[in-house]
Amino acid sequence: MKKVNAEGPKVLEVFHAFPVFLSSPKAFKDAIEKKAGVLVDVRNMLAFGGGHIAGALNIAGTPILSIWAGWLLDPEKPILLVLEEDDDLEKILRLFVRTGYTKFTGYLIGGMKAWHAAGFPLERVGQMSVHELNERKSSLQVVDVRSPGEWKKGHVSGAHHIFVPELGKRVEELDRNKPRRFIAAAVIAPASPRAS
Repeated sequence: MKKVNAEGPKVLEVFHAFPVFLSSPKAFKDAIEKKAGVLVDVRNMLAFGGGHIAGALNIAGTPILSIWAGWLLDPEKPILLVLEEDDDLEKILRLFVRTGYTKFTGYLIGGMKAWHAAGFPLERVGQMSVHELNERKSSLQVVDVRSPGEWKKGHVSGAHHIFVPELGKRVEELDRNKPRRFIAAAVIAPASPRAS
């Protein structure tokens, strides 16, 4: 990244020349099936949990997208984007460029509304409140993927801590026979009897 940062203006000069193609739901589905890029959904986690394309990686389109992309994506692999709104494209590309990502295959025109309207399948990620988690945690495997600093400030007792950039390498530590529930963006108050 030092080299990318040192050559920053060079990368930014080509910003408007990135070949990011608009893709109809059918063309986007074909690109996914041909493995034309890594599928990245930049909508917020609640929208993603409510319905997304199978195999998508969720990295919310906030200023820290650059950090998460650096942890999770290979800059040599092109990216297929699912946006919240089509008008978000330039903002999202700028966030990727900050970390050196300049290869984009295309984005889904009309986002998930267009995908759903085309009748293509959706995957969902179940979400639960901290109260439900505490009631069910004896039958679940709770994995906290937050940073070490967040973990130290408070976490669900009995949770297994694997910081998200390490998850791919450490997934074998988890029990495959027990359902998993991941905590990614939780506010846990250590003083609360329900959260300790």
